[in-house]
Amino acid sequence: MKSRLAATIIGAMAMAVIILMSQPAYAANVQVTISSGASNTKGTCTPTDCFNPQVVNVNVGDTVTWTNQDTVGHTATSGKPSDNQTGTVFDSSLISAGKSYTSPAFNTPGTYYYFCQVHPWMTGEVIVGTGGGGASSTNQAATGQTQGGTSATMTGTNMNLMVSPASFNPSSGGNVTLKFVPNPNVSTLVTDGTIKHLNYSITISQGGSTIFQQDFHAHNGNLTLVFTPSSGPTSVTGGMSNSDMSMTGPFYISGPVFNNSGSYDITADVVEVNFKSISPLEDKFTVQAVPEFGQLATIVLAVSVIAIVAFTARGSLVKRSFV
Repeated sequence: MKSRLAATIIGAMAMAVIILMSQPAYAANVQVTISSGASNTKGTCTPTDCFNPQVVNVNVGDTVTWTNQDTVGHTATSGKPSDNQTGTVFDSSLISAGKSYTSPAFNTPGTYYYFCQVHPWMTGEVIVGTGGGGASSTNQAATGQTQGGTSATMTGTNMNLMVSPASFNPSSGGNVTLKFVPNPNVSTLVTDGTIKHLNYSITISQGGSTIFQQDFHAHNGNLTLVFTPSSGPTSVTGGMSNSDMSMTGPFYISGPVFNNSGSYDITADVVEVNFKSISPLEDKFTVQAVPEFGQLATIVLAVSVIAIVAFTARGSLVKRSFV
């Protein structure tokens, strides 16, 4: 009986490990801006002039960061102004002008309402889905992420970023592809609405340290970067245009980028449109690279399999002894 109980417990542990390892390897941090002038909205808010965006969709495990771009303090407090008790899920306290607050991870699916205690007409929602690692894309100006097959698409104010593969294990080798696609608001800067040339400035950092920074030129605005993680110096090749100069091929980057687990911050600025310099249009994206098969998980799984096999073999022997 003891052997059967032990095998059952270890088998359950194995199933738990398998479930955990099946989760995508990215967790996203979704950005919400407290808009400049939000305190002057006088009781009415659009989806963008108080909390921008007012509603965000995230997945289980994601966090949300509120950045105050107004000139006065605000809060992001879970609940509704009419509730008897608020701030039980998250409470930023006062976020001063220019400061930020990041929520704890949202680990339970559902809709989380929140508001500003100083200006209670300022309300918002965080909708947590059942997926893992990344936020569902919205049509609003959110920095989110949606998982789809082998890629993850993150939605920004000025551009979208597609990350491929969606589930990346730094120790498994292979490439990581980033594809930046400008949003329609960028094309409004061009008289005829057609983007023929776009200059980007891309910065990737980890732990507060910049590990990659490069300017790129892309015909039609779409920029594709293919990273091959390595321990050697950074090198950039590719980026060849087609014959009619209507598009730019991928740039290939080799170097110490995406070769470690952890959080990577990607800052993308559009700095020039059709050879005309503009005030930078900036988006920030955050991805979390996590090994899918950690050493502990592998050990637990191996022990569980051995235990199950041993139990099965013992059961067979017991049966034979009674034949």
